[in-house]
Amino acid sequence: MKVVFGLLAAILLVGLILYYVGGLSGYDPAEQADIFKNSIKQGDPWTKVLDVRPPKTWAALDYTNPDSLDPRGASRDFKEQSFRDAMTNGTGPADGFIFEYIFDTEHAYDVWFDAAGNVTTIEDRPTASDLLNGGMGD
Repeated sequence: MKVVFGLLAAILLVGLILYYVGGLSGYDPAEQADIFKNSIKQGDPWTKVLDVRPPKTWAALDYTNPDSLDPRGASRDFKEQSFRDAMTNGTGPADGFIFEYIFDTEHAYDVWFDAAGNVTTIEDRPTASDLLNGGMGD
């Protein structure tokens, strides 16, 4: 029993050290979300948005289907070099794209870009908190 207690205490100690030394104790998702949203504006190029914070996921826009109410394609993992290559060689999304940002269960944004790669709008995206509170981003 003493061995188990000692092992648990050692794991807890290592965890606390990593938490404070690793910088996680100062991470505030709400603050990071505010900094991000206040650092970009309509008209900014996609490269500036990447400099502020690369997304984890993105989606292409497709306005060619008249039967579709939503132009958003499927979300996919963001691979920065592949995306940069496509945008610089002219094979990027023809109708624009969205960078998807989720900071925590309460702070998430979609950054919409036109075909030229400039920000057209920054909108709140529905979060888990919206779902739990009975709304979906309203």
